[in-house]
Amino acid sequence: MEAFRADELQMDTYQLKLKLRQLRAVDFAPLKDEKALFPLCLAMAPLIGSPDPELRDDLVLEAFYVIINNDLLTKAELRNLLDIIIDDHHLVCGLGESDTDTVFARTFSLLILSLLIEADCRLDFMGANTVLALRDLLIRQISQEQDLRGYVEGRGWAHSVAHSADAVHSLIAHRLISGNQGHLQNLLHVLLQKICTHKIAYLYNEDERTVIPVISAVENGLSEEQVTAELAMMVDAVRAAKNQLTLAEHWTLRTNVKNFLSSLYAHLRAHPYAHLQESTLTQLRNLTKRDTKMISYFA
Repeated sequence: MEAFRADELQMDTYQLKLKLRQLRAVDFAPLKDEKALFPLCLAMAPLIGSPDPELRDDLVLEAFYVIINNDLLTKAELRNLLDIIIDDHHLVCGLGESDTDTVFARTFSLLILSLLIEADCRLDFMGANTVLALRDLLIRQISQEQDLRGYVEGRGWAHSVAHSADAVHSLIAHRLISGNQGHLQNLLHVLLQKICTHKIAYLYNEDERTVIPVISAVENGLSEEQVTAELAMMVDAVRAAKNQLTLAEHWTLRTNVKNFLSSLYAHLRAHPYAHLQESTLTQLRNLTKRDTKMISYFA
């Protein structure tokens, strides 16, 4: 298949979509033989948040995955791509909005940011100041995100919580974050606070995706006691909200936290963190103490 020529990269969105479809049909293999892929990245960048789920998820995201994971860009190109991903048109586009299409720009930028963080672990192109700035930006982005939808009919995946968890997981493993208790706890805290919501019931594996960075944080140096304290705060938040929410809202909050704790406990059974496993079970019992079936199941 022919390479992307400069004139092809001036094509309209429909033509670019057709070209990407052709590449996807052969697993994007031709990209691995290209010497100049940054123009293609520039052409795809405005489409990262497209409301077209095929273009956004199956074509653009997958092409970026192949390009970044196979180290097909120079360090300078990776830095330039990072600047694009975190600009006002991508990672923070419409931040604070809810139920609008800007969510796709934010959440799919999170996935590409994850790829770039992992690439920096291999290639070291960011620098310490950039990595620490990304930590602060990610904390801000997660804390201010209001659109918690998982799957949007006709639009596909938004999945802000799951994609946030993926980005946190990647950053936790970075050499400048791993082993630093403060960095790890701050990242974990802001992520777990997104589980504690009464606004939406998480139906699309958000609990499972959030468990991954929790365990990764422990593997990278966060103490089991610090994670236990975060879990206790989650349960306390459910109790404190009981008289402030409607019955339906409170049960939504309770169910989100319960499902997360249940998933965490199940995953911890395959890891050597006995104290955290027992603490998770204790918090789950505290939350569900009136649910005898649940207590019996986890006893």
